[in-house]
Amino acid sequence: MKFLYSFQFLFLATLFLSSCTKIDLTATAEVQLNTLLNIKEINNGFIVSGIKDSRITISKLDVNFDPIWQKDNYEWGELLSEGGWGGAFYSVEVVDIFQKENGNLVCFCSVSEGGDVMWHSVLIVTLDKFGNEKTKTELEHTSLLSVIRTNDDGYLLFGSKLIKLNSDFSKEWENSDQNYVFLGHLFHL
Repeated sequence: MKFLYSFQFLFLATLFLSSCTKIDLTATAEVQLNTLLNIKEINNGFIVSGIKDSRITISKLDVNFDPIWQKDNYEWGELLSEGGWGGAFYSVEVVDIFQKENGNLVCFCSVSEGGDVMWHSVLIVTLDKFGNEKTKTELEHTSLLSVIRTNDDGYLLFGSKLIKLNSDFSKEWENSDQNYVFLGHLFHL
């Protein structure tokens, strides 16, 4: 039995974005999701990601939480689970989303797939300002827990490895000895 939760963004705005002064407290728009993954404030609005009917769904909302667009047709975003011995499993979690200066979005996703043996990878998807997929990059054999943007427009990925990416998503360096501590945005190598 599936339950479809209706997230009232007035409530979410109060809970997650209480320090934001541009929120219209009379906003009543909604986006329906089975699972909310994250809400990210961007220029002139918000990006919301979640799961609806076993598909990754990404929505762009204006500052009053009115939907501008919603996409769930990404070929990488269909989740699969077939139980039992020898069953198949494919899961994607949108870990973080960043907006570039041109309005395009960069989505960092953690992917788990397999059956009796599981594999993990990082999927980096760029979307145009209308939510259409532009590029897709995969980093195999690593998991993803968190991402921060660096001062040089690159990204630092925290997971089973510590990976520094350049702005074009090429690896600048990688540390796989797991000898680091991550506390908020403070880290030690």
